[in-house]
This record gives sequence, C-alpha cells and structure tokens, in this order.
Amino acid sequence: MFIYRIMAVISAVLGAAMGIVRIFEVREGYDASGLAIAGDVNRLILIVCTLVFVAAAAVLSFGLHTSERRNSPRAFTHPSRAISLVYFISMCLFAATALFMILGCIGSFSAPTLISGFLLFFACAGMILLSFLLAKAIFPQDLSFVALIPTFWACYQLILSFRAETQNPVMSAYIFEISALVFMVLMFFFQAGMLYNRKILRRTYFATAVCLFLCTLCGVSKLVLGISEISAKAVFFDKVALLVPGFMYFGGAIFAVYVLLCLLREHVDNTETEK
Repeated sequence: MFIYRIMAVISAVLGAAMGIVRIFEVREGYDASGLAIAGDVNRLILIVCTLVFVAAAAVLSFGLHTSERRNSPRAFTHPSRAISLVYFISMCLFAATALFMILGCIGSFSAPTLISGFLLFFACAGMILLSFLLAKAIFPQDLSFVALIPTFWACYQLILSFRAETQNPVMSAYIFEISALVFMVLMFFFQAGMLYNRKILRRTYFATAVCLFLCTLCGVSKLVLGISEISAKAVFFDKVALLVPGFMYFGGAIFAVYVLLCLLREHVDNTETEK
C-alpha cells in the first residue's frame, strides 16, 4: 500500500503546484478578447502534467490489492479520529460553499444556484448523520439514499457549470474545472457504490486520486484568483460569491483525502455491516 499512499500525496502536491501554474496561465495565457494565446508555456505544462498523472493513476489502480473487507462498506466503518477529522473538515468546507451560494443569490438572484446551495447543504447534513452510523459499523437500508445525495448535487453542479461555459469557444478556459466536477461525480458515485457493497475498489481509487489532483488544482487557482478580485466588488454578496468555486473544489479535495485514507488504511474492521 506504500506506493498508493505516495501517489495520494503526489496527487495533492502536484495539484497544488499545477494550481499555481493555472493562475499564471489564466493571467498570461489569453489576449484582451479572451482568446487563448498559442504556444503558452503554462498551458502546455498543465496539459502534459495532467495527462501524465491521469495515465499513471490509471495504471497504478489496476495493481491495487483487494480483499473482501477492503472491497466492502467495512472500509469506511470505525474510522480513526484523524480520518473522522478530515471527513468533518470536508463537510465544513461544503457547508461553507452552500452558505456562500445562498448568500451570493441575495446580491444577484439565481434560482439554479440557490437550488444547488440548498441541495448541497442538505447533502452535508445527511452525510454527517451517515458518518455517525458508519462510526458504529451501521449502514441501515432506510438511510442508504443519503450516500447518493452528494452525487446528485455534483451532477447538478456539473450541469450548471457546463451550461455557463457553453458559449465560451476557448475550451482551455474551463476544461480543468469541468473535469474536476466530472471526477467529483465519479468519486461520490463510486464511494456510495462501495457503501452499497459493490466491489469497485480500483475504480474508486482511480476516480478519487484524479479528483484530489484536479480539485486541488482548481481550488488553489480559484481561491487565489477570487480573493484577488474581491476588492473590485463593492457589494458584500458579490464578494462572497467569488469564494464559492474555491471552497467547493477544496471541499472535494478534502473529501477525496478522506476516501483515500479509508481505502488505504492498514486495519479494516471485520464487523459485519448492517444492510
């Protein structure tokens, strides 16, 4: 498992480094009309590093050792205090994202964004409840739908983000953010699938590692760029709205850390999980 833990660390470190490169690419890689400047070095570094990382994660995931306990809901039961702390940090970031979405709609009302904010807040509440049950190695069928709510939210947010960018002919301006949301959907879906006792450990690891890389990349770039633009906004609610993307992607990155910690921990409890 050592090489997979190293890969998880590389996901976060390389993602943060590429986030800094993304900041320079956004600021220097486009002309005054918003069209991409051909041959931009920062964009080339981003594309090459991303493709290499995704290929490496795919190859590595095929060799992941599976077992009956690790390939089941028991991988997520009885987590240590450190793992539980990471989980709740991710939920706090997602809750802050939901709050910022709702507050941002006060300044400029957007029904889809408001729906996304309330859906995400509901997802956070449900996932926190689910975490207490998993801590006791309980996964009742009556509450199993809760695990799917983050997937519904991520799909909805992906649709909103893609729709907002459909008129932009420059794909490089949004491809990393859209890709991060795609892998966030996959991460939530595969993690919920394991809670439903589906044996998809390798796919879960691959989607989560790539999600960690892309969400860290987008989180760093979006938060820095958003903070730099706050002073230009006169209305408080407009300033809050600028923080939404950064907090959302960081929430996804921290949740990816939680999933990887559960998948790669040495001890997996042998307690039978209730269905």
